[in-house]
Amino acid sequence: INQEAGSGVAATAEITLGGGTAYKAVRLRCTSASWGGGSPDFAQIRELEMYDAVVAADITLIPTAITAGSAPDTVDIYMLHKAVDATTLNTDLKARATRDDGSNWSDYVTLVEVCQYDADYKLLKGTADLSALASGTSVKWEITTLNSKGQRVRAAAMILNS
Repeated sequence: INQEAGSGVAATAEITLGGGTAYKAVRLRCTSASWGGGSPDFAQIRELEMYDAVVAADITLIPTAITAGSAPDTVDIYMLHKAVDATTLNTDLKARATRDDGSNWSDYVTLVEVCQYDADYKLLKGTADLSALASGTSVKWEITTLNSKGQRVRAAAMILNS
């Protein structure tokens, strides 16, 4: 970090330490600290954050089933999705549904982007065909992230169609 003496402006730097190596201790060494007209042996660290790098884990979300008035033939699955890493719908993110509390699942739906919800999230939709599954009224969806891609899913919902 370089800063001109007497400038009075705080220097900021982001430093990343070596490629996955675990460190028990880190030493910050100031070789010159005559910033802002202060003493040459004084430096101030206002904030220091240290954290482990996180690898995204694959997850499966399954809510508690709801009871439908009659066995639905299709289910529309909606969700808000934020791709933290570059993701491919229907490869890194999949969804499906059941109408018998998870004994039999539909094929994975084709997820499509409906619209940009806000600066971060997109509204996604997929339709699951349940007509060939065992009849039932205990309905729920399953959303799965794959390939260790960082993703966020919010406000998942489903619409039942007879």
